Amino acid sequence: MAKEQLKGNLILACENIDNRMGRLAKSEIYFGKFITVDEIIDGIEKVAKEEVIQLAEEIFNKDYLSLAVLGHVKEKNFTKGLLEV
Repeated sequence: MAKEQLKGNLILACENIDNRMGRLAKSEIYFGKFITVDEIIDGIEKVAKEEVIQLAEEIFNKDYLSLAVLGHVKEKNFTKGLLEV
């Protein structure tokens, strides 16, 4: 479902000339060439569920997460659940 959402948003964005020109400029800046919508869709299709899970595990590793709390909060109200993660 996520892949279909991404592809749908990409195709809808192509209907807007500002989005198309922005994508063209970013493609040239970041990759040095124009990347077609078909190439992007092919790339989306090549992503496997396992790759997404592996990347999420790397990014959201609890050893590297931090928390900032503002306002009147008592420590006991939020640390108990966090320490059990």
